[in-house]
Amino acid sequence: MSAKTQARAKSDEHDDTPEEFVAGKAWDSHLAARLLDEARPHWKLFAGTFLVLCGLFALEIAAPWIIRHVVDGPVQAALDARAAHPESFDSAPYLRDLLVWAGVFLVCGAFTVLFRYLEIAHLTRTGQTVIAGLRAKLFAHIAQLDLAWFDRTPTGSLVTRVTSDIENLNEMFTSGLVTLVFDFVRIIVLLSILFVLQWKLALVVALLMPALVVVSLVFRGGARNAHRDVRAQNARLNGYLQEVLSGVRVVQVFGREARVGARFGSLLARYLRANVRTILLFALFFPALDLVVTGIQDATLWFGGHDIAASTLSVGVFIQFWLYTLKALDPIRELGERYNVLQSAFASSERIFQVLDTVPSIRTPAVPRRLDELRGHIRFEHVSFEYVPGVPVLKDVSFEIPPGATVAVVGATGAGKTTLVNLLLRFYEPSAGRITIDGIDLAEFELGALRTHFGLVLQEDFLFAGTVHENLVM
Repeated sequence: MSAKTQARAKSDEHDDTPEEFVAGKAWDSHLAARLLDEARPHWKLFAGTFLVLCGLFALEIAAPWIIRHVVDGPVQAALDARAAHPESFDSAPYLRDLLVWAGVFLVCGAFTVLFRYLEIAHLTRTGQTVIAGLRAKLFAHIAQLDLAWFDRTPTGSLVTRVTSDIENLNEMFTSGLVTLVFDFVRIIVLLSILFVLQWKLALVVALLMPALVVVSLVFRGGARNAHRDVRAQNARLNGYLQEVLSGVRVVQVFGREARVGARFGSLLARYLRANVRTILLFALFFPALDLVVTGIQDATLWFGGHDIAASTLSVGVFIQFWLYTLKALDPIRELGERYNVLQSAFASSERIFQVLDTVPSIRTPAVPRRLDELRGHIRFEHVSFEYVPGVPVLKDVSFEIPPGATVAVVGATGAGKTTLVNLLLRFYEPSAGRITIDGIDLAEFELGALRTHFGLVLQEDFLFAGTVHENLVM
């Protein structure tokens, strides 16, 4: 086994690698700020979505108002007229008024359907636009990281970050962030309306609402850790799957199907346990939330019924109050789901930003040397190198290759032949010593320009999906 392979194997021995688990608070202001920075260039899309939500909210408020005026208007008037003059009662005038209100309600419903469509379309477009930019940014960053970093990081874990982790942010930018902010606006507006309609009844609702918040706060304690565990186990499962599929020839040659199957089953079981833990949290949370909501509705019905019996509250106003109360409770009931979306997004964003924060150790100097007139005199001066700290692959290697010379390096597998080429192309930096071309240290050249002066024929064939022409061009 080569030292480079040992380095990767050593990093895979430990399941709980630091890059899979990132400690954090339930609400991480730093992460939230960074996510907002990613969204800021698309502020016009978010503003348009917010306006659509405002229009939809106005229509939702209008519906209970219409119902109140129908009940306290033509319906109540008809009942009073029938009670006063049952023998001469004519329902035609009241039915005409009722027909007008029904038409207004129908128009309101038609516009609600339109705004629902605009809401979904705008939210989805906004979310997809943001994550498309972030995915391109992450891929571009990964592509220019050092090979040493790839040696330590399973490929499947990177695929998870670029695909499912970023896709996980889509829900935050669609049904999470904007909707959460607007939910607070809805609650404030609806509570204000409730106090205007019947302040005593509104006070009962307001005093009981904190119970919903308490349930949500209790729930949030385990939500983020559960989501972080799910993301980590998913990345570990994908990483192992990718490695097994890439090395399936080795697995079959040595008859290790049962062994890798058992290992995959173990990782799958851990992923399943992480998901079940998250599901159980929500299985407990939503019934508890419904219980509190039912208590608030029961109190509203009790006190409202007393006011109607005492003729201090009309039936129409009570119905309007009841419907507004349900609309005010809905955002709080959904707070757990919104919080779930945010926690899931935080767990994914931790892993995404961890990669974006990785700084390449091999970089081009601020003022690179030009390579226009190089003769190609290569020197290795007392070069040492190790993939794994404490396990040297090259030790105090010195030699030179004059311009135009042909040199063959011969040695056993793992002796360091490929490592010499990797160091010459600056895929890695020497642990000690230096490498020069025409007496100039490689670290002084622009990295991309340096590599264009070499023609490298790899000993292992790798074909990208596509045509022969596309592979030749690559």
